[in-house]
Amino acid sequence: MNKDALDLLYKRRSIRSFKDTQIKKEELDAVLKAGILAPCAINRQTTLMVVVQSQIYRDALVELKNAGTDKDPFYGAPTIIVLFAPANHYTAIENASAVQMNLMHAANAVGLASCWVHMPKEIFQQVEGKQLMYAWGLPDDVISVAALAIGYQDGATPEVPDKEQHIVISV
Repeated sequence: MNKDALDLLYKRRSIRSFKDTQIKKEELDAVLKAGILAPCAINRQTTLMVVVQSQIYRDALVELKNAGTDKDPFYGAPTIIVLFAPANHYTAIENASAVQMNLMHAANAVGLASCWVHMPKEIFQQVEGKQLMYAWGLPDDVISVAALAIGYQDGATPEVPDKEQHIVISV
């Protein structure tokens, strides 16, 4: 039994406060490799990962996600990874979710913090969202599935909450 691997899984937390220091390329590369190696239906590799580190694109994402509020939905993280998947692929969301989990666990393994941020597909159906997709070279037939705020943690790690055991049913 690999207790170190289990410990990483058990102690990973969603972090909502990040330092403004950009993550290192080798850390990002390790995280992205884990995303690429995520399981997917029929090994189709349908998920597209857009790594946003440019302040201009980051600001545009914040504006799209917030719809006029001043809150940062990415909690100050310097890197955002937005996941897209083909709109008509029958396991697009499942595949992207597996990628997202691999990204989160790999981030934890290399000493980075992360937080899953919901990116409703409607954001990229707006004119401004479509302009971002075009600028990023994405095809028209993809939808956004999720985003990952990723960076160096600023502050304490939240306690692991007690999880209800009734979510497991043995038969």
